This record gives sequence, C-alpha cells and structure tokens, in this order.
Amino acid sequence: MSSIFWLLAVAGGLFRYALGLAVKAYFQRDIVIPDILGITLIILAAMPEFARPVAYPFPLSLTLGFVGVDMLTKRRAGHD
Repeated sequence: MSSIFWLLAVAGGLFRYALGLAVKAYFQRDIVIPDILGITLIILAAMPEFARPVAYPFPLSLTLGFVGVDMLTKRRAGHD
C-alpha cells in the first residue's frame, strides 16, 4: 500500500506535468523553475511550521511533486 506522502508527491508531479503540457500546447512556452528556486521551496517546505520565515501552504510531498519534474527533466538553452 502506498503512503499518503508518495501519493501526494505523484499527484503534484502529475499536476505539474499536465500543466506544463497544457501551457506548451496553448502558448508554445515551457514552464521552467530555476534550480535555486526549487531548492529553496523544498527547504522551506521541509522546515517546521514555527521556524518558517514566511507562511508556505504546501506540504513537503506536494512540493517535491511540483518541483521534481523540473529537477528530473533538465532543458538546455537552445534545445527543444
């Protein structure tokens, strides 16, 4: 049986991937999250609630799903 953590991570990844495909189909643009922003979001989501400098509404698993697509699929400038 899968845990809630992995189900949320997969759901976040699928949502982000589908959003990327829709934006690519309608606007011919790619959604790309820079590595430093992705790492910052993961660190912010992993911090305990009382230690966060700003309010961040998503759990770590959902954040890994959102950002994981960009971390796993690298795009080089000038290549499609």
